[in-house]
Amino acid sequence: MSRVPDTIKRVRRTKYSGQPTVVLPAADELGPAMLGLNEQQRRFVLELATTAGRLLRSDKIQAALREIGIKVVRAEAFQAIRHVAAIAMNPQHRDQLKACVELMNRGGFSFEQQHSVSVTHEHRYSSLSADEIIARIAALAAKAGIDPAKLPAPVTIDAKAEEPAE
Repeated sequence: MSRVPDTIKRVRRTKYSGQPTVVLPAADELGPAMLGLNEQQRRFVLELATTAGRLLRSDKIQAALREIGIKVVRAEAFQAIRHVAAIAMNPQHRDQLKACVELMNRGGFSFEQQHSVSVTHEHRYSSLSADEIIARIAALAAKAGIDPAKLPAPVTIDAKAEEPAE
């Protein structure tokens, strides 16, 4: 007859090494809050910051945090509405008017402002002769600090416009 041991010994694999994953900086590099901690607490803070920093770069974790954050903000919004309403109902509060205006705006009674804009655009064509255009170009070049004598010579194209025959 075989005998069953009173206790069964479990074999567990080592998940974590006992080696620290961060190196503690010198005491002169630490701030007052870190100096107020013992070595084990300092190591904990640094390892937590390292792990958290690595995990916060994950898109999945960022999406989950955003999801939770939206829920928290939505839930707290109702409490905020109660606080704004309490301020609006308190005639002694210095921000009563602001609270009233904000409640009215959110409730559909916002101030409506209309703007009318009229745009008129006119094209002004002038019929200048070729000599007048060349003189205008020379004046603009001189105004810009360019020697008009260095400008290329104008080329005149003599042509006669004709309607196409049908």
